[in-house]
Amino acid sequence: MSGGRVLGAMAPALLASCAAAGTAPSPPEWEAIAFEVNSWGRPVVAWTVRADGSGEWAETVGERDAPVGPFRVEHHTIAAGSTGFRELAAVLAELPDPAPASDDCELFATDMPYGTLRLTRAATTREIAFNEGCRDPAYRAFIATLKRADALVESWGKAAPVSRSEEFPRGR
Repeated sequence: MSGGRVLGAMAPALLASCAAAGTAPSPPEWEAIAFEVNSWGRPVVAWTVRADGSGEWAETVGERDAPVGPFRVEHHTIAAGSTGFRELAAVLAELPDPAPASDDCELFATDMPYGTLRLTRAATTREIAFNEGCRDPAYRAFIATLKRADALVESWGKAAPVSRSEEFPRGR
């Protein structure tokens, strides 16, 4: 299923999870939101936030921009609460419907980070793929919304101590 059709199918649910401006958000429909960014096949950042606001945030430290070389992934346990989850869902409700497809781009740079947003409820997971190489204006707006969501979760992750660390040798 294309990213546009997936977003079209999930947009009403995301919008339903957020109340009108000036009122408290209603409970979210999604049970978990996950996000990952990779570059050259390596993780850059990954996170999962559940409806109760619990979750994990991980970032790669070391030579993450090089295709070879050792790196470390540091994991943080986050606790944003259900209010934080609703705030995250509200940001993602701003995604365009349908989501633009990076393979339709006229301005495309290779070797840029790429990833996936996943929205889960029970046994159903919706996936929206993205590629930061697309430089078309509409696609940049789409990426900007994803980056706002990522920055929100990053703020929760950076506020939490490292709970575990994984070392990856050169050439992983």
